[in-house]
Amino acid sequence: MLRTIAIGMLAVGPALVLGRTATPITPQEPPSSLDPGGGEITFTHVRNRVIACTAKGATACIAQKEAADARTEIHLSPVASPRIAGEDQRVPVDVSLSSVGGTPATVKLGAGTWSLEWREANRHAKFEVMDGDAVAIRLSTQNGTCTKAKHECVLKSTATERRIELPKERQR
Repeated sequence: MLRTIAIGMLAVGPALVLGRTATPITPQEPPSSLDPGGGEITFTHVRNRVIACTAKGATACIAQKEAADARTEIHLSPVASPRIAGEDQRVPVDVSLSSVGGTPATVKLGAGTWSLEWREANRHAKFEVMDGDAVAIRLSTQNGTCTKAKHECVLKSTATERRIELPKERQR
């Protein structure tokens, strides 16, 4: 009987001396290879309208611009990788950009290749998202342009130019 008590004290004693109770240690789960990580992508859109044209010398025109309603929408779709055998966990995302030009909209996207569809502009682009990314993608629209005709500048209000600006290292 005394031996049993002494052995019990030896087993519990160190925990009591340290002022702690014995708690089981639970192993942490390793990171999942199915979770590709991801990054934050910030989108902005600026829309300008050309309101007048001024001649600069004999060969150039300068456009006078004003800000216009920048509201637009883009659709983001994951592009499947042939290197991944499992089901892609990423889902398509729609992003609405504000009418106030330059107002950012940030979305979190899973790592991998994404397709950007700007339907209003009939433009597409592909870009790569890497784990921990913080990338900015800028959209711009200019309604109207100035052209040189004979000796004067002419405003073409029906012309529209749209651009998607991606960091070169992320373009696919």
